[in-house]
Amino acid sequence: MQASYNIEDFTINSHEIDISSAVPKLEGQSNFRDWETALYIALAANNRYYTFMISNGIPIPRIPEYQDSSPEAVRNLLNEEAQDLAGDQTTTVVISVAEIRDRVKQVIESNIVLRKEYNLKCTNRDLCNSRANLLLRGTLSPEPFFHIAQNTDVRDSFKKLRATYAVTSHQHSFARYTKWTDLRLKNGTASEFVRKFQETLRDLTSIDGKINSAYVPCQFKKAINENPKCYAFLQNLRVDEKDVNLMDQVYAEFLEVDIHNRSMNRHPDLVNGLYQARYLICCY
Repeated sequence: MQASYNIEDFTINSHEIDISSAVPKLEGQSNFRDWETALYIALAANNRYYTFMISNGIPIPRIPEYQDSSPEAVRNLLNEEAQDLAGDQTTTVVISVAEIRDRVKQVIESNIVLRKEYNLKCTNRDLCNSRANLLLRGTLSPEPFFHIAQNTDVRDSFKKLRATYAVTSHQHSFARYTKWTDLRLKNGTASEFVRKFQETLRDLTSIDGKINSAYVPCQFKKAINENPKCYAFLQNLRVDEKDVNLMDQVYAEFLEVDIHNRSMNRHPDLVNGLYQARYLICCY
């Protein structure tokens, strides 16, 4: 069941903590996500209304519709009620002074209740907003603080900070995608490269969803294509795009070839012997 946020129920927790030491100071785009997450948690620990105020906003209470308490307005109201009760709008109704006086008293009392409820809502919202705004500003470094210095509404302040410093979802996706497609095998071992390739691919798909499986081996071949040590592997690589375990096999074969190549480099005499054996076999 979703929690309700009726502003008339808002109260300040007497045990609120200073969140400035628990939330990393917002510096800019570089740490906006970490700051935002920590801010939500810290504000909620103090009062769930603060988190709701910055994330959803609590509207300014609407001025209630007060009833007209003048004797003439009350007389007309009583007359309409009597005619509705009789079911005849032409019926002549006699309204006594005592009836008017009693209803005027009721209307005034009703208006007083409405005004008290409205004043309570306004007071609570102002208190919630000012308190949340104070806590928010305590987590800002000078530049973000200056950026919202003229804002008095905490929701507006938060939206302005997000619009200025939050990297959009599209930008995040593009950054993850280019990080993967820009990978190239230059230095390091094959196992290190496979691990990095898998990590960046996992980072991409975990948030942006699965990509076309046929594209993964193509990107892998592109990533190792510029390395001379991989020419033989690429020439001999045969892939079945319908195989669900395709990339597992590609990784395994790539690592196996690398191990074989490094083994041959450690034992040049063995390599020469193999070449001589192949030569003799061919001659025979």
